[in-house]
Amino acid sequence: MGQELRAAQGSDPYFWSREVPGSHAEVDFLTAVGGKIYGIEVKSGAAGRLRSLHMLLAEYPAMAGGYVFSSRPYAELPDQKLIFLPLYYAYSAVRKR
Repeated sequence: MGQELRAAQGSDPYFWSREVPGSHAEVDFLTAVGGKIYGIEVKSGAAGRLRSLHMLLAEYPAMAGGYVFSSRPYAELPDQKLIFLPLYYAYSAVRKR
């Protein structure tokens, strides 16, 4: 995923980490698409609970939302600001427009 982000955007990807005692959280990547910032989680199987991504979106409510790349088919959860995408769609989803 990191290589796809770098190829699509021409720069090294960022990540988010929150190290508060008793509440550690990490989001795999952050990216800008169309002038909006998105958190990205990558799951090897079906997406799990996504606690860290939910924490990021709650802490930064102005953030556009989150992308979850996994083996799961495309789905949108607008109330949670999440878009689920298949892994093979990574380059197209994050390329600069």
